[in-house]
Amino acid sequence: MDKVVYYPLNHKNPYVSIVTEAIKNAGYKIYGLEDIKKNHKLAKEIKIINLNWFDSIGNCPLWKAIALLVRQLLRVEYYKWCGMKIVYTMHNKQAHDTKYKRINRILMKFLCKKSDYIAVLCTYSKQILRDFLSTEEIEKKVRVMYHPSYEGAYSEKKLSIPELANSEKCNMHILFMGSVRPYKNIELILEAANKLQGKNIEFVIAGKSNNTDYEKMIQGKVNHLSKVTFIPRFIEDSEMFSFYDWADIVLIPLDIKSSLNSGSSVLAFTMGKTVIIPKVGTVRDFPNELMFSYEYEKESEHLTALVDKINEAFVKWSDNPKSVETMGSEIRAYLNNNFSKEKTEERYRKLYQEAIR
Repeated sequence: MDKVVYYPLNHKNPYVSIVTEAIKNAGYKIYGLEDIKKNHKLAKEIKIINLNWFDSIGNCPLWKAIALLVRQLLRVEYYKWCGMKIVYTMHNKQAHDTKYKRINRILMKFLCKKSDYIAVLCTYSKQILRDFLSTEEIEKKVRVMYHPSYEGAYSEKKLSIPELANSEKCNMHILFMGSVRPYKNIELILEAANKLQGKNIEFVIAGKSNNTDYEKMIQGKVNHLSKVTFIPRFIEDSEMFSFYDWADIVLIPLDIKSSLNSGSSVLAFTMGKTVIIPKVGTVRDFPNELMFSYEYEKESEHLTALVDKINEAFVKWSDNPKSVETMGSEIRAYLNNNFSKEKTEERYRKLYQEAIR
């Protein structure tokens, strides 16, 4: 059985758990990065190292960012020296919430050049890679793996969510679910909600922030909006289905400067919900008529585009709520037909066989 390293080997991350399970089922023995750090003999036996989020250097002092860059460069050279084939999984256009875009860009370009294969999660990624690679290199290295469905990852048992107890059924329910961070454009949701206060639309923002000051700022704004509920806590896996069951539509107003893929949209589709979302790479691989996607060029245009799309969804829902529900059911079927765990297993088997031969 061929040995591979998958980084990070974090089974609490549903995406990582699904992909590593697919790789195991494809016939490979998986190790973590920690397993080879002090075991050079094992490192020499590793056929493939699959790196995820290895290009991300977040907010830290400049000296530390430079040190992290050098460390990552040296690590890659060591993996190459050991004879490992490098598969670099590209998740974003650039690291989220980073102060050092140039440093991240240097690292991304280095990974693109040094990797034997680049696993991308959407077809649109090939256009982004033109900044780093020639057309010939893209053709040779890039393989589209797609983001797998989360089907089976969460219980579908309905629970009572206390914070949703006062919600009114006569309103259209819009859900934002996920970590509360600036690049998720939470403030934009609140601005849109303020403009739409006269309509029968409820917003729920559910998720924990890793920044107390940012959370307080969001809460302060929510206090002035009667149809917005902010639930600033960790949402348990067992509660996920109940939140999505409450929602008519899931709202994901990503910042297109850094965002390329959207696991949140795949989770919404898995739960049978359509989305309101900018046209990031992930959703370009799905039928456009089954969601409310939009485009904007300048940040100043985002609010108008978002409000217009929410209004479009509201008109459709007001006319026939079942039509919005059907969009969600059909996009779930499309997801499971094209990006199932079985197809993910097939794609990784093919990629790894190609890398090792």
